[in-house]
Amino acid sequence: KNGLSKDVVTMHTGKNNLDKLGMIERVNGKNSRDVWGADKCDRVYGSLGFFYPPKMYMNKKNTLDVYGVDMCRTLRLNRVGTGSAFGIPTI
Repeated sequence: KNGLSKDVVTMHTGKNNLDKLGMIERVNGKNSRDVWGADKCDRVYGSLGFFYPPKMYMNKKNTLDVYGVDMCRTLRLNRVGTGSAFGIPTI
């Protein structure tokens, strides 16, 4: 592998709705993948894990859904606090 994914990921830029910044809309043109055999598991939902809507920083009780393209699955992460790395805020 050369580190490049063969998958085409379509995600929200936040231009029309800042609350959707970084949220994945489709993978390879589809909003669902036929991998796990259950609608909830096959649904394309979440972020790639490096762009977050601003509300993630404001509400300490928010969860973060990260979609693993290679796993074809969404992982739900619970926020436990904030921090910083090299002066950049982290969640």
